[in-house]
Amino acid sequence: MMLLLSLLLSFGAEARVCEDLRLPVSKSIDAPDGVSYFMRGSDKRTVGFATSSGNRLLNVNNGKYENFPGEIDPVPTPDGALIAAPVNIPITRDGVSGVESRMHFYRESAPGKYELVFMDPKVSENYQSLGVLNSSPGETSYRMLYQSGSEIYAREYSYDRKAKKLTPGLDPKLACSQNLGRVSLPMLSKNGKEFSYYDYDQKKTL
Repeated sequence: MMLLLSLLLSFGAEARVCEDLRLPVSKSIDAPDGVSYFMRGSDKRTVGFATSSGNRLLNVNNGKYENFPGEIDPVPTPDGALIAAPVNIPITRDGVSGVESRMHFYRESAPGKYELVFMDPKVSENYQSLGVLNSSPGETSYRMLYQSGSEIYAREYSYDRKAKKLTPGLDPKLACSQNLGRVSLPMLSKNGKEFSYYDYDQKKTL
């Protein structure tokens, strides 16, 4: 399988890709078999995606792949400072052992090495997307959007770059107070202030 990277990477996933854009391919890179679901890039030219054998990160500049924790949805923040991925953790409930997903946030501590910054016990869903709300030299505020059942939720976080500490804000809240109907795959803009989703009833993206 070949991974074709167009100039869309230059301005992110929020480009108007619904139009008939005919962009030249800027680079072709061999991709591992079984690339699945959507791919998300960052300003650091890193693309995260899932494969049949686990999560991968692609460095677009050098064409190298790295293994990444989890099995689905490794999504970098737009600035590339953090990568969020739902990862299964062992649990025991009513004497029965099993696993449940929790959202994990990682940072690159060294080239190709990632360390856990924060595990969110209140977010167990996937298909997350992230935006940068505010940024200063020492701190960045992020918003994460995800779907739970038929509802779309948002949660905000603050990242202290010096302390390498991610702090969640208030509990997850509905991203929209009105009933959106049957929705799927909500996607947040890079600035964290707008989102789109697929409406099953209208059969279109809103």
